Amino acid sequence: MGLVRACAEELPLQQDQALPIGERLAYKISWLGIPVGTGELWVQEKTTLAGREVIHIAGAIETNKFLSVIFPVRDEIHSWIDANTLESVQFEKKVN
Repeated sequence: MGLVRACAEELPLQQDQALPIGERLAYKISWLGIPVGTGELWVQEKTTLAGREVIHIAGAIETNKFLSVIFPVRDEIHSWIDANTLESVQFEKKVN
């Protein structure tokens, strides 16, 4: 653990490097080895919320045609985090 700490202290990330606008993470979701859907997270924008500079992170998850026949999922999340402290400011979840 000391090595990880030393590296983190020697190479601090700037806030803009930690969450670059436009960064996307895509996931393939499987259950018991069977593909059942996809998920994606992305850093949408830097904006102001309640007087604080925040980073808006959005995400979506969707079941494929196979699973949607019995359990359709089309969910969305939105998270706004403080751009300086990375603390959560607001969170919304839309379940469809």
